[in-house]
Amino acid sequence: MTKAERLQVYNKQKRREKYLRSLKSENCRLRRIWSTMKNRCYNPKAKRFNRYGGRGISVCDEWLHRSKEFICWARANGYNDNLQLDRIDNDKGYSPDNCRWVTVRENSRNRRSNKQMTIDGITTCAADWSITLGISQFTIYWWIREKGIQYAEQRISDLIKNKVRG
Repeated sequence: MTKAERLQVYNKQKRREKYLRSLKSENCRLRRIWSTMKNRCYNPKAKRFNRYGGRGISVCDEWLHRSKEFICWARANGYNDNLQLDRIDNDKGYSPDNCRWVTVRENSRNRRSNKQMTIDGITTCAADWSITLGISQFTIYWWIREKGIQYAEQRISDLIKNKVRG
């Protein structure tokens, strides 16, 4: 084998090792997500158990004891290192039909503590309405706290109408 051929084989091995390390790293993060998901649902001593297992949130049988099933689902459903696992319906458990991968921003919009408001048939949270209207979300939260959600929805509706006219 010539020096050039040996170098080519060496470079191919290095690329393969790098690829395998990246898979191992990805698997570590996914396994950590899987483990944390189970811990929140089944360990009463977990920091956030009351928000998950304490409310009846569980992990589907398919994922509960088989991390490989969860990892395969994750890879087939858009997983990447910049995304977080999100439950579409916060009152349902972790399962393939109720989970998705979302950005931090999207995940923060899908919290039980968010105030959802419907204006002209569009339902979204106060933070999204504030971006749409160019006002502070804290103004909207003040309206809700001080005057009630109906008042806040009416104010937002009026602002939308004024924006359309203006």
